[in-house]
Amino acid sequence: MVSSSASSFEERVGRVLLDAEFVTDEQLTKARDTGREGGEGLLDTLVSLGIVARETLMTVLSFQLRIPVVDLKSVQVDPEAVALVPEDFARQHNILPVGFEADGSLRIATMVPNDFQLSSRLSSVTGRQTKFALALSGGLNELIDRTYAAGLPSPPPKPSPDGDDGGAGVAITPSEERPQAAV
Repeated sequence: MVSSSASSFEERVGRVLLDAEFVTDEQLTKARDTGREGGEGLLDTLVSLGIVARETLMTVLSFQLRIPVVDLKSVQVDPEAVALVPEDFARQHNILPVGFEADGSLRIATMVPNDFQLSSRLSSVTGRQTKFALALSGGLNELIDRTYAAGLPSPPPKPSPDGDDGGAGVAITPSEERPQAAV
């Protein structure tokens, strides 16, 4: 089910695609109707009907709207990022932490990348700055299900009190900043 705030965001993107002549009014109407019937969002419907190529959509979102995107079909979710957000919070807000930015901020996949109130709440919950990315390719709920069902990572081994870490090197904990490739 697509929330009303996600719908209004998708309508805004639809208007941008129309204004830039990537779609016609008829194509946009067809995608809206088809998406409603199938319970799919407008953007995913435009792609699944072949009206707009995924790459075109990503380009429009990235450059014209200045919104980063994450393709849910190819994203590699970082378990340490997932460990920072409680499962019930992720499900309630339909978000998924997917990784870290080079500056240590948490990258969050969402259908509503302009929810500043949620970003503020997430920063309080995680103790990190957050950066939203628009989730493309549908299936955000399914990816949340699979990710949290897989379980969270176990904490790294702690060095022994005598300072011998058994040759394992320095343990990295989820609270330490670690650069991650951009998603």
